[in-house]
Amino acid sequence: MSKLQDIRELAQEHAVSVSSSPRDWMDYMDTASRLYRYSFSDQLLIHAQHPEATACASLELWNEKMFRWVNCGARGIALLDETGQHTRLRYVFDISDTHMVAGGRSPYLWKMQEHQREEILTHLAEVYALEEKDTATLQDALMAVAREMVADSLEEYLDGLEYAAEGTYLEDLDEVTIRSDFRQLATDSVYYMLSRRCGLEPMELLEEEDFMHITDYNRLSVLTFLGNAASQLSESILIDIGKTVHKISLEEVRKEVEISNERNYNNFNTLMRENKNQDVENNKEENIENEGGTDYGTDISSQGGLPVPEPDRRGGRSDNREIRDASEEIPEGTQEQPVSEPVPDRKAEQPSGRNREGSTGEDGQPDGEIAEEPSGTGQGSRPDGLDSTYERTDGNSGREHLDGIGIQLVEDTREDGLSKAEEEIASALSLPEYPTANEQRRQIEERAAALYAGEIPIPESVVDEILRTGGNRAGSQLRIIYNFMSEQAPEEYTEFVKREYRKGGKGFQIDGSEYSVWFDETGMQIAVGHTVTDQILDKAFLSWEDVSGRIHQLLDQGEYAPQSVLDAARNNAVKEHAQALAYMKGDMAEGVAEIVFDEEDLPHLHSIYPEITDYLEEKLEDPQWLSELNERLDALAEAYEENHSIMRFHYYNPINISKQFQKFADEVIPYQARDGFAWKDHPMFITQDEIDVFLAGGGAYSQGRLRTYSFYLLHEDERSRTGFIKEQYGIGGSSHALSGADDSHAN
Repeated sequence: MSKLQDIRELAQEHAVSVSSSPRDWMDYMDTASRLYRYSFSDQLLIHAQHPEATACASLELWNEKMFRWVNCGARGIALLDETGQHTRLRYVFDISDTHMVAGGRSPYLWKMQEHQREEILTHLAEVYALEEKDTATLQDALMAVAREMVADSLEEYLDGLEYAAEGTYLEDLDEVTIRSDFRQLATDSVYYMLSRRCGLEPMELLEEEDFMHITDYNRLSVLTFLGNAASQLSESILIDIGKTVHKISLEEVRKEVEISNERNYNNFNTLMRENKNQDVENNKEENIENEGGTDYGTDISSQGGLPVPEPDRRGGRSDNREIRDASEEIPEGTQEQPVSEPVPDRKAEQPSGRNREGSTGEDGQPDGEIAEEPSGTGQGSRPDGLDSTYERTDGNSGREHLDGIGIQLVEDTREDGLSKAEEEIASALSLPEYPTANEQRRQIEERAAALYAGEIPIPESVVDEILRTGGNRAGSQLRIIYNFMSEQAPEEYTEFVKREYRKGGKGFQIDGSEYSVWFDETGMQIAVGHTVTDQILDKAFLSWEDVSGRIHQLLDQGEYAPQSVLDAARNNAVKEHAQALAYMKGDMAEGVAEIVFDEEDLPHLHSIYPEITDYLEEKLEDPQWLSELNERLDALAEAYEENHSIMRFHYYNPINISKQFQKFADEVIPYQARDGFAWKDHPMFITQDEIDVFLAGGGAYSQGRLRTYSFYLLHEDERSRTGFIKEQYGIGGSSHALSGADDSHAN
């Protein structure tokens, strides 16, 4: 059997081992917290082969950059390298398997000091906008950060888990239970790793029983979902904490140096004053003594100053001799020259795509530059997780799609695709509230288009065909229809449509022509061709008032959707509200569900999915039951305003849920389609605007576009840029690849 197959089987077997009990899972996390810059699959294999590892890197890095030689006989830690066309092995070595030679160094591994905890707590509270109740201790803050990070990215990490559950203990669990247990396990695991790396005791807030559901993830196929979530989320947080600790430490050193300099300066002035006074006294004594002899016998030099000591040159020589002596004491069998092939089947050590090059180290230096490295000693390759930064997806990734359902519960939009960190940087500039870039661009284009109005119009029939397709999320047309079935103010219709479309685009071939569509906070643009960006004249501008008003007209005329679709709008609304209610129930703290739901409902809500939602769908059709539910939801919203702890997680905010269900209870009037009306099928294509937004995101990792921008500033040749982009995106894929589109994937 090949070594590669052995390592693959080791990963499978060790996944079963670490998930066999809470204690085994915590043992794994002890190792993973020290090696948080590695991917989950790498952490798993390192734990299997060297559980006490603290700092791992490739042999080349130890030899060439750190001037540490790998001990003869040391066994490399085999990891799977899946960056190329074929999977192969790469090897890393722990620092305990190396020894330092002349000029050698040790890697910088940050350590939080007890006196730094308060400053770290303040930093976390500001960066993650923690509530006051979550900032009593650093442990509380770390738990709150873990909870929010998991909640924001939950859908991304759950995506595909149900398909991998076959043959595992998860197969017998319903969807709601899997979702609830996964969220709790991920939150507690992220917190555990954060606490361990920060030198805190995680079990002060946790108990072993909190990890009891880890045994349900009894195969690598499902454990990978949980492991990736815990590894990637803890990594991004620890990178931030590490940078802050390093910054604090540097500031402390700077202050010590300033104090030391000031002390030395004061001591120098004191000595000068004393010396000057002594000179005066000595001159007096000299004058007296010279009357009868010489100045011999005094401690003052003939120059009249303090005695000048002979320089002690022995220190430097002895230091050098100690280094040589130490190297001479290395036992026989240790490495005397850099090793090139430590094991027979060792492959070339290419950095894994999951190890994320081209980032910034914890100390603010470019990736691969170790702290205290002399200037000019650049580093060409990354130290395999030792000194590279892998930064996870933006915090809004989990909110880009609302938990797989379409109810508008979360109102979270960011202009121009800025990440949360970038928005904070921008807001720090305290600039006046000018119109956004898109709004200014729209104003300029509208003025230009007004000069040539009517010359190249977008046909009204084309606009109507595009409006009939709704937004990019699943069930969009059904939600739009149902929203217009209730009586509301015009601005409420407009706001709903704006939230439904969000930000995104699509392309259509209609009547032999290609049209690009783009919608954002300013409204909708429709242009001839594959992009709306380069067009000014052959483009239509629709404000959200225009879009909402025209959709309303089409519904009134019976020309928005066929009757079968109009009839399905109510059933879809019932289904989505039932799903939201079931998910919110799963997020409630212990004992809260018993207060919100009627006693006769509770047994059905403890059932399995989809029996829970089937039951709720039936009850939602009962006006009396819905009225009583709304009273309890209203009370829940008030209680939540006073005490957020009644919800374990806050994605399904009781305040938003209550508003949505109050609206759901309003009377609705169904629409009727015009006789014979039917939708036309139009081929679709991905527009250049959608591609540009995807690429401008900078890849799957946070601050990716900032890294790309800085790399492009420093490297002008296309070959280097192409290689960087290839590494930036790595190997793999993601769902919801196109802005605002549910059924889109990147691979």
